[in-house]
Amino acid sequence: MDNWSYWHKPLSLHDLLLEVENLDVDEADNHTPVDIVLLPPETANEDHTDEDSGDEESVQISNLPGSQLRAPVDIMCRDTGTSETVATDLNSDDDDVPLSILCGRSTYIAPREESSSESATTAKNFVWNQNATLHTFQHFIKPIGPEHSNTPLELFQLFFDKEVMNLLCFHTNNYAKYNNSPGDITVDEIYCFVGALILSGYVRLPKRFMYWEIADDCHNNLIATAISRDRFTYIMKNLHCCDNNFLNASDKFAKVRPLFNSLNERFLSK
Repeated sequence: MDNWSYWHKPLSLHDLLLEVENLDVDEADNHTPVDIVLLPPETANEDHTDEDSGDEESVQISNLPGSQLRAPVDIMCRDTGTSETVATDLNSDDDDVPLSILCGRSTYIAPREESSSESATTAKNFVWNQNATLHTFQHFIKPIGPEHSNTPLELFQLFFDKEVMNLLCFHTNNYAKYNNSPGDITVDEIYCFVGALILSGYVRLPKRFMYWEIADDCHNNLIATAISRDRFTYIMKNLHCCDNNFLNASDKFAKVRPLFNSLNERFLSK
């Protein structure tokens, strides 16, 4: 003979809360513990959520959205003598039994032909604690961040440091002198040149010269105040990172090989 009787009525969270509010608890010492499992709301995987059930001007944690109140719940009653949990079956047509009968029938060990009055008597042992779950959360710990909180500029300079910029500046000036130009580019100008290139990657304009135009829809104050248009063009025309007189003919990346080697050393050591 099966000593367990199950609750078969499908409940939403809203129905469950109404049933709990209507329970008549006379004996607080001999209550039956019940586990209530909230299943995911019906719009959990959608791109939108509905409004909360409470007043918009009085926001409380108990103001659940309608989708969660309509979501199905799973009730698990526990026998206090055996600490055994019984999961309920919600796929039955037995929809006339109130929640007060549920707790008695799920935890009262007796033959199936027990009377409804006996089950109703044991149901009074159920006690609902509204704030029971609030004390189960662990204390928040300080989030673990990076070991070194460097700024974006500091991270950039870890790899494009003075030595790499001196390499670019040296070969750029050599190439400019080879073409009868002054070759007076400084390391700071190389930094401004590279910064303008990075900025133009996400503030894009149809033409390069538009960054220095005075029109409001294209002028970029960061680039225009850092380096002039003609100076930027001069560096771009002469930019080099190697000596063209000593190129390895078998290396397809000979023109940028010194820069590759310098950056690889820094990526492996940082």
